[in-house]
Amino acid sequence: MAMLAALFLSPLTVRATIVRYDTVQGSFDVRLFDTATPLTTTNLLNYVNDGDYVDSFIHRSLTQFVIQGGGFTFESDEVGLESVPTDAPVANEPGISNIRNSISMAKQGGDPDSATSQWFFSVNHNTENLDNQNGGFTVFGLVLGNGMSVVDAIVDLQTVNAGGAFTNLPVDGFSEAPILKDHLVIINSVSILNVPDGDYDFDGSVDGADLAIWEADYGRLKLVGGDFNDDKEIDSADLTAWEGGYGQQGGSVDYTDGDTNGDRAVNGMDFLAWQQGSGGTVDVAADGDGSAQINGLDFLLWQRDFGALPLSSVNSVPEPATLLLLCLGALAKPRAVRKSGSAA
Repeated sequence: MAMLAALFLSPLTVRATIVRYDTVQGSFDVRLFDTATPLTTTNLLNYVNDGDYVDSFIHRSLTQFVIQGGGFTFESDEVGLESVPTDAPVANEPGISNIRNSISMAKQGGDPDSATSQWFFSVNHNTENLDNQNGGFTVFGLVLGNGMSVVDAIVDLQTVNAGGAFTNLPVDGFSEAPILKDHLVIINSVSILNVPDGDYDFDGSVDGADLAIWEADYGRLKLVGGDFNDDKEIDSADLTAWEGGYGQQGGSVDYTDGDTNGDRAVNGMDFLAWQQGSGGTVDVAADGDGSAQINGLDFLLWQRDFGALPLSSVNSVPEPATLLLLCLGALAKPRAVRKSGSAA
């Protein structure tokens, strides 16, 4: 009984950080997995707090694959290109699939524990390749809401070969050398948002609307491929997309056509991956503690900061006994992630 009491009485000290990427193409927010990938999250936040990403830029963009940044800054045309000062490498923390919407750490080939300042966003389901390559690439967060529209806008830009690390450099409004700051996809800043624990709709208050979000996604978070129509739900509409693309192969096939594992072929393996995720969601809005699962502990975060609960929502609050079962079940249930495919 003492252990059960401690579950309710001990403070919840770990919360999921939300960071905002403010770019010249627009802003988007990312929920980090502070609990599931603590070393990687801490590493990124050290760079954020030091202001290292101010005036950095996206230096690599590959259609149907990734956009990458965090390695270089371009403060002005007079100052020009500089490298982001790096801290010690961080240990690899693989285990969450490199699905579309995810942010992962970049690293050196042949060294799983070599990540420093650079990161990338997957614009496709890259599970076939990145979940196992080089020890697996650490996914440590997911883009929230409709933020991928900004990421997609970046990957749709023209790219040029500027040599070295910039063979796939995205540019905007560029026609001839030299490449100036106005041509680059500049990241004005990466900042930590002050969002109350339990505020799952990010409106600044913790209320019944947030509880409804938690209830809708409780136990359904499955960070695997399968959301072919990018609506954050893995359901029959995605199966229809798979059926429409079945048998297709080649560079024209992307994640919306039913290619779950990113191998550019729509086949039975994609159906099995969809089947594994069916009934799930890839929306991490209610993952309050950054554990990569939505469970009773996220409810406790909501409860801790709960303010004025509308009368219409009172009946939605679980009874104490029900909440206890939810919490115990959440603690016992392993994270629903998938490692798939072969190294590339």
